[in-house]
Amino acid sequence: MMSRLLMLVWVACVLGSSGCSYSLEQRSMNINIDSDPPGALVWQWNAEDKTQLGRAPVSIDHSYSMQIISFNRWWWLLPAVSSGMTAAGVSLLVSDADSTSGAVFTSVGFSGLLIGLMVGLVGELIDGSEIPVQDKVRFSGSMVGFSESFTQVSVGPPESQTLLTLQPLPMLSQASPASAQGKKDTQVVAVFDIRDQTTQFEPMLLSQLNDYLVAQLSRSGRFQVVPRQLLKASMLQMKKESYRQCYDRTCQIELGRAVAAQSALVTSILKVEPGCVLSATLYDLRTETTIAGANAKSACDLDGLIGAANQVVAQLTGSLGG
Repeated sequence: MMSRLLMLVWVACVLGSSGCSYSLEQRSMNINIDSDPPGALVWQWNAEDKTQLGRAPVSIDHSYSMQIISFNRWWWLLPAVSSGMTAAGVSLLVSDADSTSGAVFTSVGFSGLLIGLMVGLVGELIDGSEIPVQDKVRFSGSMVGFSESFTQVSVGPPESQTLLTLQPLPMLSQASPASAQGKKDTQVVAVFDIRDQTTQFEPMLLSQLNDYLVAQLSRSGRFQVVPRQLLKASMLQMKKESYRQCYDRTCQIELGRAVAAQSALVTSILKVEPGCVLSATLYDLRTETTIAGANAKSACDLDGLIGAANQVVAQLTGSLGG
């Protein structure tokens, strides 16, 4: 009878006691963000987007959740009851009253004793430990003429400081109109991302095509292309928002002037059955007039569009007398 009672108590301990419990606690910390050089536009990155914080130095109060571990000391009932079961099992084995039950009680009780002691000792060690739900906060900084910089701040201390160090972009000679004057008919051009008006191409393919177009323009010897990072940094500073594409002509002219370009190249992919057309227009940023235009038909795939890009570059180069 006593053996059965011990078994019932042991089962109740296993089912009714949990080693640890968790609770959430809301906390806040102050984060100071500065930049080198000073005055960078600072952004805080979230799971899906980012929020503009202003120009460095900035200070924010960041709220976060902390998970607190609490050890349930009722757990110690399990090794205590397991000790009783082990003793009862040994007693049955020694007395030969019920060797089968004695073996079961001894095995189960000893296992429960070991498990209970290990869990209990670990539980005592981690009792009161704190685990942040989000352990880091991510920031970025941008400024015209500099590459975007990223940094992370660990949550926990009531106050933290971080520095965004921006590296200057390589100011190649193609970013200066004055340097282009020594080369006949050379255009310092801001090349904007290709616009897919068919809505059927993946961003990766468009990026590859855009990179190829830029490379071919540079290779032609008639165009000196403003670095893409410089164009995006200027877009970020002037529009004060995410890397949204700038398809409006007024926006493109403003951005092109901001990076000291002489002209802007705007390219689109159009759907013209049975294939596609790559269409490009070169604008003079000083007079806001069209310098040249080019169109090339192709299949609606990367290989076809690369061939079309070659034709577009050839047509634009020919328009400049190349």
